[in-house]
Amino acid sequence: MRQQMLGKKRLVVLALLLLNACRSSTPPPKEICIGDGNGGADCTESDGSHVYKIPSQLVDYWMTNEADEAAFAAWCYDVPVSMVVPQMKKIKGGL
Repeated sequence: MRQQMLGKKRLVVLALLLLNACRSSTPPPKEICIGDGNGGADCTESDGSHVYKIPSQLVDYWMTNEADEAAFAAWCYDVPVSMVVPQMKKIKGGL
């Protein structure tokens, strides 16, 4: 539990730093998950609800869904989502 709280605090600090580093407008809502070390994750959905995801729900998971990550990257770099998605596929293919 302590690790989860520390992880969430670090995530909030990182998000604040990134938000200040990227742009000043509001980013799109996104799902954020923190792994529990046993294969599952505590997640905050983009609507603000909280859910625990079991390992089978996290297969090939980026700890955020790809649509949210594409929307965030597009917002952050001020490019259309259609430019981000092919680049994300290249990254995924290299893993």
